[in-house]
Amino acid sequence: MIKIYEDFLPQELAEKIHNDIYKTPENWWSTAYKYQDQNTKYINNTLESKNSKIQLDKKVRLSLQQGYFTYRFNRSTKHVASCGCYECGFNTYLDGDNFKNWLKQNTHLNNPERSESFTSVYDRGDFLGTHTDTQRGIAFVFNFTKNWKPEYGGMLHVDGKFYCPKFNSLTIMELPEGGLPHFVSEVSSLATTQRVAISGWFNES
Repeated sequence: MIKIYEDFLPQELAEKIHNDIYKTPENWWSTAYKYQDQNTKYINNTLESKNSKIQLDKKVRLSLQQGYFTYRFNRSTKHVASCGCYECGFNTYLDGDNFKNWLKQNTHLNNPERSESFTSVYDRGDFLGTHTDTQRGIAFVFNFTKNWKPEYGGMLHVDGKFYCPKFNSLTIMELPEGGLPHFVSEVSSLATTQRVAISGWFNES
C-alpha cells in the first residue's frame, strides 16, 4: 500500500532543506553502485575515481540487462556523531515523538523505530532497479525536488502505477512480509535538475 501526503512539512523547513541539499559540496556525496550479486560499492566524487566509475557504469548496465537488482545514484553516508548538518537535524525530527506518533496513527506500526535514512540525489542516468524491501516495516520518501515533470523520468513505480516526486510531499509505503516490488525509473538527460529526497525505513521496535 502506498500513500502520499502533500505539503507535509512547514513550508519554511522544506525550503531550507531543499536549499541545503543543493548547496552541499560535491565531495559530501558518494555514488552508490549495486550490480550482479556484489555488495553495494560507494565511490567518492573525486578525479581519481573517474575512471573507476566508467568501468562500474558498464557493469551496472550489464547487470540490469541480466536481471539482477541494480542501481546507481548519489547518496549521503554515515556522519560523525557531532555532525550538525541538515540531514542529522532532520533525523532528530524523524526520531521525535511527534513524527513517531503520526506514524502510529497513519500506518500499521505500533512502536516505530528508524532503521536507516539518507539523502539521495538522482542525476541524469541514475536509477533504482526493481526490489521488494523485504523485512521492512514501512519505507518513506520526503521529496525536495521542485518543478519535476514525468518526462524527466525518476518516477516511483509501484503496482503498475507511477508517482511523480512533488516538492514537500511525503510518500509512505507499507510493506507486507514479503515486501512490495517497486523501482525508480532512469532520470532523463532532459532533466533540468537533480531528483533529491530524504528516504529510509521504519521497523517495529
